Amino acid sequence: MKKKKTNKVIKAFKNSKPLRYLAILLLVGIVGYTGAYYYNSVVLPNEFKSNTINVTIEENFDGEFGTKEVSFVNKESTTTEYNTDVYLRINYNEYWLDDDGNYLNNLVDGENAVEKTWTDDFKNYFVDGEDGWYYYTKVLKAGESVKVLESIILLNESYDGMHYNLDFNFEAIQADSATASKVWGKTVTTSDDTLTWN
Repeated sequence: MKKKKTNKVIKAFKNSKPLRYLAILLLVGIVGYTGAYYYNSVVLPNEFKSNTINVTIEENFDGEFGTKEVSFVNKESTTTEYNTDVYLRINYNEYWLDDDGNYLNNLVDGENAVEKTWTDDFKNYFVDGEDGWYYYTKVLKAGESVKVLESIILLNESYDGMHYNLDFNFEAIQADSATASKVWGKTVTTSDDTLTWN
């Protein structure tokens, strides 16, 4: 009895075009839904890389008066192609300490106790921003460096044996005028590869 009913259903299905089309549409719909489900559940990473800034201070100094070479280096990355040119500003602090840790005046009889031999790059390409910083008037490109100091010489023998400190600070940002304005509050214009800071 069950066989007869099954045979009747199969015969009705074979003889009915609408039922066959309905079955095909239903099958396509299931496959389409499954495909859409798997497609929508794929996770694609949204990767991006930003430029890297890797500026460092390099010093050649043995702790005695004489040679004290100070350079700022925009290191080029060896692990990524993403390097960036930068704007650079620097400042320095100098001070004397006696053996008890007391601060001494940098000026003796109105003159600095130490003579600093600045490089031509410092004298020609750094400007006083009147905010405690000296601004480099060139773009420091990836892989390039700029030396600012050659040596220090003690001028006043009365400070011989005291402790002299000369420390440099710097900030480097992406070479972009909008960034300079936002981060440093400075307007910068470029003319013939020379930066003018205001």
